[in-house]
Amino acid sequence: MSLLKELWLATLTRNVDDAGSDAGALNLVVNVDGDDVVNEDLPFVNPDGILAGGFGMDDASERWLGDGQGALTGKIQGETLLGFPIANPFDSDLLTNSSVRVGIRSDDAWSSRDIFLFGAGQDDVKSPWVPLAFAANVEHWLSTDASEAN
Repeated sequence: MSLLKELWLATLTRNVDDAGSDAGALNLVVNVDGDDVVNEDLPFVNPDGILAGGFGMDDASERWLGDGQGALTGKIQGETLLGFPIANPFDSDLLTNSSVRVGIRSDDAWSSRDIFLFGAGQDDVKSPWVPLAFAANVEHWLSTDASEAN
């Protein structure tokens, strides 16, 4: 059993024409036993300094998922990247294959290649990092514009 207190969502946009989006955030829903315990719009961060290295965008004022570019959701405090706190901590052992949903609230379509959700456990856990969901080689497009994607 791992009670989670923070989440991170890492993505890699497909490296195909127009796969990028200026959505600025992805919507993350985590469902446990029929209840949405997480329903958050997670903005992207652009780490500078020791956290730099391909995550996020070239300009911290822009929130862009570029073609072939990686992005990470979270908060930056100084040189520290923080996850998003979970208001209602949940047991990661209760997740199923359909517990995690990622969406977009923009009409600028986005196509991911890889999506990785991981969390941090409570302070008393020896190994706080908990992998929660991973999707590789995704080929779906997301958009609120039905003519572009689902």
